[in-house]
Amino acid sequence: MTARTVILLLLAFPAASAAARDALPGRGRIPKDATLCAVWTVDVDEVDELVLHRAEAETVHVEGKPPRRSETEVLVPLPRRELGLFARFRRGRGKVEVVQDPSRKNRYRGIVRVTDNKRGWAKQVVEIYFGPRPDPPPPFPVVLPDVTSNERPAFWGERDGPERAIAAKAPMAFSWTGRVQGYAVLSVGPHSVALSAPRGTATTAASKWNAPVPEGHYLVLSVCDGPDYARVVQRMNVAAESRAFIELNAKGTCHVVAHVVPQTAIDALHPPPPELKGVWETARTLERQRKSAEAASHWIDAAVRTPSSVSARIWAIEQFCRLQPYPGPELSTVEKLTLAKLAAQEPVVPLTGRNMIFAWPKEYLERTPIRWRFLAETDAAMEWLRYWTGKDQVRARGKRMISRFRADDGGIALYVGFRLHIPRAEMRCPPDHGPYSHEVSHGYIVFPALSPTGRYNEGLTEVARISYWWFLGEDERWRRFERKCLETIKRHYEDGGDLGDVPGYAGAAGVYLALARRFCALDGNSIDWRRFAALFRAAGGKRGFGQLAAEAERAFGADARVLIEQLRLP
Repeated sequence: MTARTVILLLLAFPAASAAARDALPGRGRIPKDATLCAVWTVDVDEVDELVLHRAEAETVHVEGKPPRRSETEVLVPLPRRELGLFARFRRGRGKVEVVQDPSRKNRYRGIVRVTDNKRGWAKQVVEIYFGPRPDPPPPFPVVLPDVTSNERPAFWGERDGPERAIAAKAPMAFSWTGRVQGYAVLSVGPHSVALSAPRGTATTAASKWNAPVPEGHYLVLSVCDGPDYARVVQRMNVAAESRAFIELNAKGTCHVVAHVVPQTAIDALHPPPPELKGVWETARTLERQRKSAEAASHWIDAAVRTPSSVSARIWAIEQFCRLQPYPGPELSTVEKLTLAKLAAQEPVVPLTGRNMIFAWPKEYLERTPIRWRFLAETDAAMEWLRYWTGKDQVRARGKRMISRFRADDGGIALYVGFRLHIPRAEMRCPPDHGPYSHEVSHGYIVFPALSPTGRYNEGLTEVARISYWWFLGEDERWRRFERKCLETIKRHYEDGGDLGDVPGYAGAAGVYLALARRFCALDGNSIDWRRFAALFRAAGGKRGFGQLAAEAERAFGADARVLIEQLRLP
């Protein structure tokens, strides 16, 4: 039976009220005893709804452009009784939702909504069913955390604090005034200040240089008026670089002043955790002996072993980064052959680090003055992943990961044989840890017991990516991503789904993050990642959802199995 469809163009108040209706949870999974009552074919631009009443069907336009086409085939009229509606795509994109069940109060009218936020019309074919109205699902068993803008600890005078107070009393090294639109870098050499704008534009209005930075001193900002942020991101060090770099991100006039502060004065502001006092002292002794590689090893060891103190962890990472470039071990024969093969495809210049080799095009290196800092942070995060998971496929095979650009601009980062192929479109300036954090994590995440399917292996890698960002102090970033993953699994749970068809990498990650939030949460909205590592230590060699529940129970107790069963094992 085919019913004539009427398109109602509700352009003002009616559209706003229609869009305000919340979707009914648990209507995406069709019960076995449900009856297919209608098939709706519609070209949707943003939001359209279908109102069903007995054998009639009306299309209500809500947002975007009106549908070019809307046809409804009513197979079975809606009965005149209290019912539950269910809907799914036969073909389509975006999402389909039930927003009203037929009832006596609404004269037995049911409403289904299709939302497609991608540009342009798209053909959607929706199957609509009716059946007994289901009970609402129990509340999602995990409380979603708030996302707070909790920035990393400030060093080198990034914001008001003791470093800036000390700097104001120390000799001024330089002052600089100029205009910045976007991202720029001040390169501070022994006798001058230079400006570059890798992303955006920048001009110098005035620059004054007073004195070089002697060994054993830090360059600390005392004034940074105008920028969204200004920070000393790479220090003059004892290895090779004779310049310090200051990042500026701004839209307009900037004024930056820096002072030369003795290292001992800044060190005194950041005492080591008592249990790591010896490690810090050894690292300083090795620095004085000009043994940079050994000192860097001690600093990164201190960082991964630092307990809950965020400022102490970030301080140790800063010291590790300060000693860059740290070239790591000599290139192996396999690494030399790999680099030669990559260079034959496209001219590249290798930057060698402790765990990573960047095979980047020369023109990109020239636009990336803070390349050593980025390499150091990547190396540091990889040391954390090795410590955290207890696994390291790359080092176990005597290799380092090698990163290069992929010639095409499409697709996403690809991980193959310990080589990271990063699309050019993903390589911003300055370089971003985003495309690296997931792919690098694959070198450390191999736990069959914790990965019932390939999607779950990717989800666990997304959790490692969050831990990577946490370690580097990118708190707001990892918290937003964690919230997204938990919201994905929550929506799936409320739609009646089980863990077997959890959506995407984010949904699979949400299962692990639900465990982390329930059993490893700390005050201050953070997570005890070392406590979460108990899951890795418990993991065996078998695969399956039941095995995942067993390993979670072994790591966190019987309540962990209960939680996974609440999330509906398949």
